[in-house]
Amino acid sequence: DTHKMEAVTDFQKRVQVLLTSLNQPSSSSSSTSFHLSDLTPSYLDKVASRVTHDITTLTLLLQSGSPESSMFESVDKDLLHVYELYVTVSSEGGPTLSKSWRIGLRHLYEAVDQLAHAFIEGLRTSRGSNINHAPATGLVWRACEKMKALPLHDFDAVALELIQISSIIKDAHEELLEVQDVSKNGLDPLGIDDDDEEFVMMMQDAVLSSDEAKVLGPLCMLYKTAYSMVEKMGRKIQTLYSTKGVSSSSSSSSSSSSSSSNDSLIQQIVDIATNMSERCDDLACLIVHPMDKEAVFVAFAQVRDEMLKFVERVKRDRLLGEDDHTMKMLGVIEKIVATTEAELSLLIHS
Repeated sequence: DTHKMEAVTDFQKRVQVLLTSLNQPSSSSSSTSFHLSDLTPSYLDKVASRVTHDITTLTLLLQSGSPESSMFESVDKDLLHVYELYVTVSSEGGPTLSKSWRIGLRHLYEAVDQLAHAFIEGLRTSRGSNINHAPATGLVWRACEKMKALPLHDFDAVALELIQISSIIKDAHEELLEVQDVSKNGLDPLGIDDDDEEFVMMMQDAVLSSDEAKVLGPLCMLYKTAYSMVEKMGRKIQTLYSTKGVSSSSSSSSSSSSSSSNDSLIQQIVDIATNMSERCDDLACLIVHPMDKEAVFVAFAQVRDEMLKFVERVKRDRLLGEDDHTMKMLGVIEKIVATTEAELSLLIHS
């Protein structure tokens, strides 16, 4: 058991080194000749499946006896190769693609770290093979399944990021709808736990006066427009650019330059959408009683600016094409923003 404890402890330390490396910008390049263009869905599936297999084998051996050092070496090799793929993605891909991989690999390494910790605790408490490792092993399996779905190109990563951002804005929209409902109909006593004082106080702050609640109509429409706009952009990128992006890596140098330019433009859209989401959160935090209406209008103006910047960038760079439907949709968004501003200005400054 002492030998096994040392082996698992050393293994956990190596996993933690990889985990720490994810959080530190790497200026090094992969030691392999692997390139982003070589990374295909089938290859990623093969890598993730190998990690699952070797981790499962190691777990079974740890439960039944002392595993051979070669088994630790196999898992070490798997996890290091995954890290080398991440270095390649980070050096050859854009920031959104790199972020997606960093998050995915962090989940994997943290899951393996928890599995090692579970074994160490079992050995330390003399429970050995009696400890239940299934939950920790399950975390590794799920992390490997998620790894198979990691984006392989900047366009794919950006599309997924935009859809995620839209869901965050949608959550803020739903919070505003809840405040609107509570302000209109009052708190539902059946849905309140008397022991949850913090929740009760929070909901009391959410009950606006009839005058304050008037701002919710325009704001709810604004938020719905914002998350719908960002989500549609994400879906459109998935259908318009993903195939082009993947094939562009094998195209001519002029094609590659064009793809790089498009990558940069799309990344700028992500940055604007991220700022928009943050400004939406800031504005939602101000919808409390008593309400500082001037602060609400200032926060609205910041959301407005980001939304108009988003529309302007999509129009200018033709990121969604120039068909009549697209141009009409962008025009409707601009009208909704202008109408919201007029209504809020009347409610707040009159």
